[in-house]
Amino acid sequence: MSRELRVLTMEKMKAQIRDVQDEELELLHTWGMACESIIIDMTNRTFEELESWEDVHGKGFPEALESAMLLLVAHLFRNREPVSSITQNMVPFTISMLVKPYVKLSNRSES
Repeated sequence: MSRELRVLTMEKMKAQIRDVQDEELELLHTWGMACESIIIDMTNRTFEELESWEDVHGKGFPEALESAMLLLVAHLFRNREPVSSITQNMVPFTISMLVKPYVKLSNRSES
């Protein structure tokens, strides 16, 4: 495991999934890294912007985004192949709902 997770922890990911075998830990770490990047990219913000987010719960990385990351990790863990014999669905609505309030709509500077 070369890079460190910035938001998620192995403990939280294992708790979200519940049944993780030791031989799957490296794969789980890789998915955690990917999910952190995906959710942060969805916001059009930097990790630093989100890390210093301030809301009614205080200052720090938004819990809703961490929850979205955990949901996505679990989704990838349970659905390891991109093809299935049943209909394919978009990313679960719950993830979009958790991320949407943090999406930056424009990169124009406010002056």
